[in-house]
Amino acid sequence: MSSEAFNLSPCIGRCRLDADDICHGCYRHVSEIRYWGLLAPEEQRKILTRVAERRHLISPDPDISHD
Repeated sequence: MSSEAFNLSPCIGRCRLDADDICHGCYRHVSEIRYWGLLAPEEQRKILTRVAERRHLISPDPDISHD
C-alpha cells in the first residue's frame, strides 16, 4: 500500500440526513462521515463502494444530479 493518504471525501457540501442517518449529499452513514479522516485508505475505499450502492438504491436515475 502507498504511504500517501487517500482521504478523498465524497462530501459535496449538501448534507441532509434521512431517517436511517444516511446523507443524501454523499450517501455515507453519519458514522462513516464522523470517522472518515481517521480511517485507513482501504476502509475509505470500502465505504466508497457502499456509497455507490446506496446512491443507486436511493437515486437510481443517473440523470439526477447532486452537484
